[in-house]
Amino acid sequence: MLTHNAFVYDGDGNVVITDGKNTLLEKGNTTSAWHKGQITTLAGKKYVQVGDNKYVKLYNTLLKKLVVHNSYLYDANGKATGKKHKLTVVKHGKFVYVWNNGEEFRINGKKFCRLANGKFIKVANLQTVKAIKIKHYRARLYDKNGKLLKKHITLTKGKCYWAWNDAKIVKIHGKKYYRVGKNRYVRANKAAKVEIKTALDADKLK
Repeated sequence: MLTHNAFVYDGDGNVVITDGKNTLLEKGNTTSAWHKGQITTLAGKKYVQVGDNKYVKLYNTLLKKLVVHNSYLYDANGKATGKKHKLTVVKHGKFVYVWNNGEEFRINGKKFCRLANGKFIKVANLQTVKAIKIKHYRARLYDKNGKLLKKHITLTKGKCYWAWNDAKIVKIHGKKYYRVGKNRYVRANKAAKVEIKTALDADKLK
């Protein structure tokens, strides 16, 4: 699935012309990737083949996700990878771009997403997030049962935080929350969704 509007290119990296116009595939369209989605490099840029001498830029199939647990990277056989005998770890709080709108792959019975560099990362360690802005002075955090956290952590009014699962509302005992971390929730009436590229990670609050 395309995550952005995407021009179609030929094997020389030129935009394909159809009826005198640049060929454009619209965001949300589903198209089949040839050769099991193998990445092709044309003129130094990465593409995925979608037809006979037709390619779209890899970027247009990528989905941004937040790493919510320190994560190893794996190869197509499910083996952890690294350099010089040291395994590669992507730290909690970093963002990665996953292939084909977050398509899941099963390797040795476990679910993975494929990264733009061809490596794999476990689905359980990722979240799709959107930002919320805190509207009230006392925006306390709750656990999955709707109980205040013992540490009495408060989100700061006017600041933005990442909300998990695309900032979808979660109901706990009839009350509405945003999930903002591992077993961390904030009342939905204390915040509002905003379109912003940077936000804070509530899991890092102590």
